[in-house]
Parts: sequence; structure tokens; C-alpha cells
Amino acid sequence: MLRQSKRISGKIRISQIIEEGFRIHSELFAIRHLPGTQPFRRYAVAIGRKITRSAVERNHLRRRIYESVRAFEKGGSNEVSCDIVIMARSSTLKAEFGELLTSMKEVLNKI
Repeated sequence: MLRQSKRISGKIRISQIIEEGFRIHSELFAIRHLPGTQPFRRYAVAIGRKITRSAVERNHLRRRIYESVRAFEKGGSNEVSCDIVIMARSSTLKAEFGELLTSMKEVLNKI
């Protein structure tokens, strides 16, 4: 799991990033980002009820995405200060962790 200090909290900031943020898309994720207020990257994961109705499955997917972000950060990422909201797509449910990790690396390296 990603540390609490690396996560974005608060509906106001997350909705601001979703509305005004720059967009990057992949097969598994839709990512929005804005320049951040902290000297490091912060992340939030948004999974809608359209993806899966079960809260258990949404939470499991959220934990898998946070773990792939943590692995990306551990590998020595490009430290650009920004706030990132990761939105899962329906194909993310069926993806294996290796696919999640490679797709996450491709998308986050574009920022």
C-alpha cells in the first residue's frame, strides 16, 4: 500500500484535478494530473460503481493499483511535483498484476 503522505485526500482537490487536469489514457487507466503543492508526487485512485457494483472488488482493485504505484515509486521514478488521479477502466478488473505494473509505468513516465 502507498504511504498516507503520498496520497491525496479531500473531495475538493480530487474533483479539481478531474475537472481541470491534463489527460493521459491507456488501455487500463485514465489519468488526470495537475502541478502539485508538495515537492513530490501524490496519488488518488477513483473507481466508479460502473466498473463493478461490489465494494469488495472495488477495494481489491484499489489496493492493487496503489501497490503498482508503490512499486513504480520504489523503482526510482522521475520526481516531478504533481497530483495524480488514477481512474480505472473496466478492463482493469481482468488484468494481471504484471500488466497493471507495465501499463502504470508507461503512463506515469509520460508525465
